[in-house]
Formats: sequence, structure tokens, C-alpha cells
Amino acid sequence: MKIALSKLCRTCNGKCCVGEVEVFKWDAIYSDQSLTMQVDDNGLRDRVMKVDSDNNCVALIEGKCSIYEKRPTVCRRFTVGSPCCIDFCTGEKIKHACVKCDLVTAIVEEKNGQ
Repeated sequence: MKIALSKLCRTCNGKCCVGEVEVFKWDAIYSDQSLTMQVDDNGLRDRVMKVDSDNNCVALIEGKCSIYEKRPTVCRRFTVGSPCCIDFCTGEKIKHACVKCDLVTAIVEEKNGQ
């Protein structure tokens, strides 16, 4: 299946695929130990995507997500042109995982409200 990506996304080369990305229990890859690793539970997360020696997500292959159809919720919500994306591209944020991350907090609140 060919995935239609916006022009911005096609030229990004995975700039947003850096640092720790939260993986939630409902994500399809939650138990995949080749892609994720256990971390101390900070109340919002207990698993993150593994990163390589350059701090890039291990699923990033040649600037593209190799698990796009199964990507974590945070990746699905981290869209091109969103405030998080703009902050990443301008260097305002250096990683996804933080206790006060608005995106992660919103995801957890939505899931808990269901």
C-alpha cells in the first residue's frame, strides 16, 4: 500500500523521529521488544521506542518510518505543521518524552475519558 504523505512530510527526513517516544499499552507495538524498551513509569508511560546511537528511532529507515501502519499513538498525533512539529523543526524542543508534554497528557486524558 502506498501512503500519501504531504510535501512537508516527504521532505522532513524524520526530524521528529528523535529521542524517546512514548508507547502506550494500547499501541500495536507495545510488547515488541525489538522496537520498544521498558522505562521507569512516570505516571504517563512505561515504554518508549528504542533509539540508535544517533538518538533516532530504530524504526526510522532511510528517513522513513518502517512501521508506519503500526506507529505509536504519539507518532500518529504528531502531525506535520502541528505546534510540536514546528517546535521540533525550530529547535524549541529536543525530545518528545516529558512529564508535562501537552500531546502526551491530552492522549492519556482522552483515553481515560473513554
